[in-house]
Amino acid sequence: MKYTIGIIYIAIGLFMTYITINQYLEDHDIYRIIFSYTTENRNTFLAIRGGFSILIVLIGMQKIRKINDSKS
Repeated sequence: MKYTIGIIYIAIGLFMTYITINQYLEDHDIYRIIFSYTTENRNTFLAIRGGFSILIVLIGMQKIRKINDSKS
């Protein structure tokens, strides 16, 4: 079960990365970062949202690596 949670983290992070890149490529007046936080700058949106999604992927990889190390 714990291994599955790591995979879910990675899947959510990759999905967020995909959505972030798609929204970055489109031209919007306001970009929604997370919840009610917004910005008008595309680069700020990409940096913050991309950072969140990469962090989620790294946490998922860390969880999987920790489980694999404990099995050995």
